[in-house]
Amino acid sequence: MKVTVEWDPIKARTNQRKHSVTFEEAATVKKQFEIENDPDMLDDYDFSQGVRGKYVQRFAQDSNVVVLSPDIAEIFPDSESVNNALRMLVEISGKSASKVPVH
Repeated sequence: MKVTVEWDPIKARTNQRKHSVTFEEAATVKKQFEIENDPDMLDDYDFSQGVRGKYVQRFAQDSNVVVLSPDIAEIFPDSESVNNALRMLVEISGKSASKVPVH
């Protein structure tokens, strides 16, 4: 399940003044800690030559990201199920849609 976090701008500014750390920086540090302490992350994995965001631009060009509400995400667990449901809705409505294969 994906969790969406929204910062309270006033609390964020207060926190930055008080601790000299933004919420974004704190979240990055927390995520890095979780990655480093992930029991599924084997010592054999070597990401030292990895490039962060190497494919992000290509992905953004070919994608349309839609955030589903949690109750809907439980019903449609992946892109294929969402696309199939939307194609059926388009067919029922009598409109046409190009059928692009799901990757």
